[in-house]
Amino acid sequence: MYTNVSLKRRILIFAVVVCFVATLLVGRLYYVQIYSSKDLKTKALDQWLRDIPVSAKRGSIKDRNGVDIVTSVTAFDIYVRQALVENAEKEARIYADTLNLSYDEVYNKVTDYKISENLLIKNASKNQIDELLEKGVNSFVASESFVRNYNYDSLLSQIIGITSTDGEGLSGLEYYYNQYLSGVKGLSMVDSDARGKELENANSYYVPSIDGMNITTTIDIKIQAEVEKIMANAKSSTGAKSVSSLVMNPKSGEILSICSLPSFNLNEIPRDDLETLNMLNRSFLINDTYEPGSTFKTIVAAIALDLGVATINTPYYCPGYRIVDGVRTNCHKKTGHGPQTLTTGFVNSCNCVFMQVVSDIGVERFYEYVKKFHFDELLGVDYTGEATSIIIDKNLAKINDFLRMGFGQSIAISGLQLASAISAICTNGYIVKPHFVKNIMDNDGNIVYENKPTKLNRVVKESIIKDMQYMMAQVVLKGGGKASSVEGHTVGGKTGTAQKYENGKISTGNYIGSYICASPIEDPEYIVLVVIDEPRSSIYGNIVATPVAGEILRAIYGITDKSTANIENMIEVPNLIGQTLTEAGSMLASLGLYYVTEGDGEVVSYQSIKDGTKVEKGSSIMIRFE
Repeated sequence: MYTNVSLKRRILIFAVVVCFVATLLVGRLYYVQIYSSKDLKTKALDQWLRDIPVSAKRGSIKDRNGVDIVTSVTAFDIYVRQALVENAEKEARIYADTLNLSYDEVYNKVTDYKISENLLIKNASKNQIDELLEKGVNSFVASESFVRNYNYDSLLSQIIGITSTDGEGLSGLEYYYNQYLSGVKGLSMVDSDARGKELENANSYYVPSIDGMNITTTIDIKIQAEVEKIMANAKSSTGAKSVSSLVMNPKSGEILSICSLPSFNLNEIPRDDLETLNMLNRSFLINDTYEPGSTFKTIVAAIALDLGVATINTPYYCPGYRIVDGVRTNCHKKTGHGPQTLTTGFVNSCNCVFMQVVSDIGVERFYEYVKKFHFDELLGVDYTGEATSIIIDKNLAKINDFLRMGFGQSIAISGLQLASAISAICTNGYIVKPHFVKNIMDNDGNIVYENKPTKLNRVVKESIIKDMQYMMAQVVLKGGGKASSVEGHTVGGKTGTAQKYENGKISTGNYIGSYICASPIEDPEYIVLVVIDEPRSSIYGNIVATPVAGEILRAIYGITDKSTANIENMIEVPNLIGQTLTEAGSMLASLGLYYVTEGDGEVVSYQSIKDGTKVEKGSSIMIRFE
């Protein structure tokens, strides 16, 4: 039996518990109604509001004259609405057959009721949609999308770059300017039940997409097309592992053409073979470095003239080699060039002369100019993956390493760095930032960004420019640059041949032959660089690269002068096999064709252009003697 006191205590405790529980319930109700109402409303809306993304049209990429290089064309993303499917097996079969999809994969999607709509395929065609409707299938919605269309297939492939299957830039200009090109996606929404079936008298909501902006590049697509033909022929005729070229305006830094072969077709990207794709999707002259060889003598000569340690007539002597600290370094002419000046040493590409020149410059001053020329840092080109140079720290450089730098070995730079440096020393003395894009326009035609020429810094005095132009012109008139001559236009240049390195050691038998030139040399408008990697027809830059640069210049002038070669200006190449030098030279000269020779035999054993081929007057042919 409970006492009155005990009973009262129990009643009191019960009352407190009831009040506590009631307070919790009221509090929870208040929280739900007041604080969580927005979140719950959102969740409720999710049960009956279904949305489909609206793709934004990716901006186009144009050449400097407004020609479309890359555009976006309409396609469709197809979503199946499971709630509308009447016969899963039948409709899955039709979807699979029409859209070239796996039946099992499609069946799983049309019977997956966890979501209201399931993506079946991206970038379907209008014909495929029409075919589905003709077969009586209407359980899908099609959202307009866009796919990239590359109007020139493999042309400029590494520079344009690639996009993902979702249309986002992954490399090249597509990646670098993705924020401008991509646009902003929109959204299409409709009232539907929990299974995605559209409600009766449903409301629809639409947020429009914003198309991407259009990019105008510095590229001249006509020049690019001609250059790639020339480079493809060069790769074939030399048997090279790869070939590369660059055409740049030395005053503005605008890149008019750039080519690396082999390349790939942008409309047929090998996405299943990433190793091959990564190899092909590189622009050698930007993404890689190499020893420039004797083309670097142009830089060394400019430094010497700028410092006043040499003039174009300073005398030197070449015995054919130089021994320093017990190490013998040969000139390419082992018997020696004898007495030389800076000019004749430059024309003859004498290694001994330039070992002495760089020695006179000195380590400290040489490395100061390395910084001035931006060899120790990126130029900041608007492109992905610009390579950094490989230069021995000045405190670690041995004397023989330093002397070899005088003729372009024991130092590795990018082709873009070389072209920018030589642009400076034969124009106005300033390094100009190279670039690929002129401007970016919105869809109303308003320029939102303009890439104006940017002078980075002065590297040499303007007073030495004429001396550099003179020396480079002499290479074309008297030296290894003869094959780059262009009728009616002046040219100055420098050849280069360098052994390749593999795993830190000189690779036996593997060379890079190169040539860089400017035209017209007295006031350059074009810098042309040609690099032939591991040629098999000859290792020398004057043989494999110089004639190619000449062809490129003639193509450029043919286009820019708005003239084409007429029938009267085309020459049929004769058969030179078995002829002596006198006979072959006389025949080519009478036809208005230039030639370079290789070998010390008595008769012609090989000619770089097959007989019967029609070439423009002034073209160059390499002939080998055995």
